[in-house]
Amino acid sequence: MGGRSGRATGPGGPRRRPALLGVHDETEDGTVYRAELSAGVDEAILSFYPVLHEDLGLSDSWWADLAGALDRLSVTATDRVAVRTQYM
Repeated sequence: MGGRSGRATGPGGPRRRPALLGVHDETEDGTVYRAELSAGVDEAILSFYPVLHEDLGLSDSWWADLAGALDRLSVTATDRVAVRTQYM
C-alpha cells in the first residue's frame, strides 16, 4: 500500500492518505533504498514519531480499520525491509 491513495479513519472521521508524488530507488552494494515523496497535509499531526509514546485516544473503529489493513498487507509477499532512525 505504501503511499498509495486510500481512505484512513482517524479522530474526527475518515481522512485521505497524502498523495504519492514520487518514488526514487537507489542501489548501493546490493541493497536497494527507496524514498517516497508525499504531498503535505493540512490536518493535525497525531505523533511526530513512528513509535507511539502516549495514548492517542483513537476509536475502536480506527483500530478495527488498522487490523483489516494489516490483514490485507500480511498476505503480500515482499523482501523489502523498512528502517527508521528511531529503530537504529
